[in-house]
Amino acid sequence: MIAAASAAVVPLGHLIFQPRDLEPWVGLAATFFVFAVSLFIRKSARRASPPPFLGFISAVVDVSLVSAIHVSFLVGGQPFAAVSGRVYFGAYLLVISLSCLRLDVRICLLSGITAVVQYVAIVMYASRLISISGMTSHPTYGSFRWDNQASRVVLLAIATATAIVIVAQSSKLVAASLQDSLTGLPNRRYALARLDDALAASRRLKRQVVVALADVDHFKSINDRYGHTIGDEVLVEVGLACRNFCREMDCVARYGGEEFLIILVESKPDGAFARLEELTQICVHPAGNSVPEIAVTFSIGVASWPEDGETAAELVDVADRRLYLAKDKGRGRIEFGSAAYSELRGA
Repeated sequence: MIAAASAAVVPLGHLIFQPRDLEPWVGLAATFFVFAVSLFIRKSARRASPPPFLGFISAVVDVSLVSAIHVSFLVGGQPFAAVSGRVYFGAYLLVISLSCLRLDVRICLLSGITAVVQYVAIVMYASRLISISGMTSHPTYGSFRWDNQASRVVLLAIATATAIVIVAQSSKLVAASLQDSLTGLPNRRYALARLDDALAASRRLKRQVVVALADVDHFKSINDRYGHTIGDEVLVEVGLACRNFCREMDCVARYGGEEFLIILVESKPDGAFARLEELTQICVHPAGNSVPEIAVTFSIGVASWPEDGETAAELVDVADRRLYLAKDKGRGRIEFGSAAYSELRGA
């Protein structure tokens, strides 16, 4: 949206010096139209349930809007402006570059392919109009040459390839910064950002969110008895069990050490209790053949939105305090707070 508004500066600058030229007027009208479309896309993206494939759709729309500018020159009887103008061809390169912001290689590829296909179609039609008119050159845009058009298509392909490489490398860096290297689960940074998003959605939908901090009981004794290598394998197996426990919409992350943060979206405390109780005791099988099956128990502290807090920090703090309360009460148990826990247990 900001890029669309900024793009208006280009035709406005041209109009100051060349107010009678068609190209800046077309460009100015197009930038205002692009700005309106970007507002609509932004509004759609901020909905509780954004339309599926919105990123792919918006990428095609972005390129098509640039192509629409070139088509408007064809309709206005200016085929040389459509295929030899420098300003608005550069808009293709800008749109392909901006597709990197979506951090999706497929969107970059789609944006580049769309640009190439649409521009080639424009060139083919413009060449036909130029042939019919009998003109070989234009005083402003010069002559129409196929080698120049081929060079432009190559530029679009290079821009697409560059965008794909940038996104691929950036995705690896982003994944590394948000992933725990041992378990492969998301790390604390990602989990807290995900919790912020879940709370924002819950405020719109008026649905509860449950946050649980699960700590492996007596993990130090596992390290002392079997060694740190086996201890790491236990954490990997525990992380896998937690991930299998969660639904696709939920999130489980390694919060630190032997602690795991579990975010259950659109869940009520009573339903979450029944599900989490299945996780309080599991058996893991380290890879070492000499190590037998190890029984692992969890102490779990739970907080829910909006009862226990409004922000992610408040909820995690409540869950953390209840985790330590569960440990104080004997470990291998879930703590929602003494009153809630007694009620759920039927005490």
